[in-house]
Amino acid sequence: MFDQFYRNASLPKSFSSYFVALIPKVKSPFVLNEYRPISLLGCLYKLIAKVLAARLALVMNTIVASTQSAFLKGRLLVDGVLVVNEVVDLAKKSGKDCLIFKVDFEKAYDSVDWSFLDYMLVRFGFCDKWRAWIRACVFAGNMSVLVNGSAMEEINIQRGLKQGDPLAPFLFLLVAEGLGGLMKKAVEQNRFRGFEVGRNGVCVSHLQYADDTLCIGEASIENLWTLKAILRGFELVSGLKVNFSKSCVMGVNVSNDFIRLASAFLNCRVGSVPFKYLGLPVGANPRRASTWEPLLEAFRQHLGVWGNKYVSLGGRIVLLNAVLNAIPIFYLSFIKIPVVVWKKVRRIQREFLWGYKGGRNRISWVKWDIVCKPKKLGGLGVRDIRAVNISLLAKWRWRLLEDDNAMWKKVLKSKYGETVTGTVNLGEEWSGKADWMRGSNEILARYLGRYSPSAGKVPSTLLGIDSKGL
Repeated sequence: MFDQFYRNASLPKSFSSYFVALIPKVKSPFVLNEYRPISLLGCLYKLIAKVLAARLALVMNTIVASTQSAFLKGRLLVDGVLVVNEVVDLAKKSGKDCLIFKVDFEKAYDSVDWSFLDYMLVRFGFCDKWRAWIRACVFAGNMSVLVNGSAMEEINIQRGLKQGDPLAPFLFLLVAEGLGGLMKKAVEQNRFRGFEVGRNGVCVSHLQYADDTLCIGEASIENLWTLKAILRGFELVSGLKVNFSKSCVMGVNVSNDFIRLASAFLNCRVGSVPFKYLGLPVGANPRRASTWEPLLEAFRQHLGVWGNKYVSLGGRIVLLNAVLNAIPIFYLSFIKIPVVVWKKVRRIQREFLWGYKGGRNRISWVKWDIVCKPKKLGGLGVRDIRAVNISLLAKWRWRLLEDDNAMWKKVLKSKYGETVTGTVNLGEEWSGKADWMRGSNEILARYLGRYSPSAGKVPSTLLGIDSKGL
């Protein structure tokens, strides 16, 4: 099978045909847009696609720009959030105007034009054999939608990527690079003026996480014309259409009149700072409890569902670690949790563990510090989210020592100086920085200040942090 595919770049029809299951996005879906199509691919096809995806992953970091932070080794979802937070922070402190356009694409995966994907493969230098393999996997096959478990009539597809295909994430990044290339060219030709950060003048014009895109630049009519032309041109060649009703424009140090003008020109909604990007706050003060209120509300919603069910103590421990403690991970990866919020979360965890219901207090049979200890030390293995917060924030400091050309590193170097990547001893040099950084510095300097590894060498030692000393 593999030998035939390698030599002939062809698959039997049974391999490339698949079912599509419709997964509801909301609780009570009424229209087709409220379902997410998931491709149910055959095992043999997935084996071939997985092999190709593993090989493709080896070169993706070299051909995809650092402004894209999705699906690639060494790049994290929070990288783009860090950059846009630094941009907003600098704009607020310097008084420079900054216009941000948050782009939403309609059915991005399902709209990809196959001829444009093939064109991007050529532009990136993929050989004819690789292009033939991709065509055999993607540009062929029929699908059948499952309705109440029964397959409907087969549909001959002409565009789009299969959600669930191991190749799809990487191929979509190649398509999205088309938009990144247009933005880069516009900046080079001075048709679009991005936002310059720091002493090195690092230009931030756009950030991408798969199809989640932010366009950032000066508040000018020229930028609006260029941006609209780029998005329209990209739509015509790639098939990715901007959903202007869900997209929004906002600004820092930009007049409300200009924001309304930009909204009318782009035919999109008016947004405001602070806002959310990839589920994390941008431009908000992380030390305020209101910034964390959506997180606390998510905790309460889960507890409201579980409250009416009879769950054993062991089951509640599993739910605590697997669900409740997983909810704040992205927040904890980026900003320091305030003490008042930490205490609220700990109280929610404690009440759920010991079966608190309907205003009736239950006895906490064991101290929470003991509950958070590992089972081999007599605890219940429930993770303390503040200790998790410290360990996740510490990862940023280790990542600063890695030798790569990441966009977020360029921004930090330009804004704060080269010492950011040369030392772990933070000290006072980090005081007065952006809100997210100031909060992380307060707790990390205490634990990492004693370590001074040489630049470019990340120690393999794992830090053990005792939550009692927090």
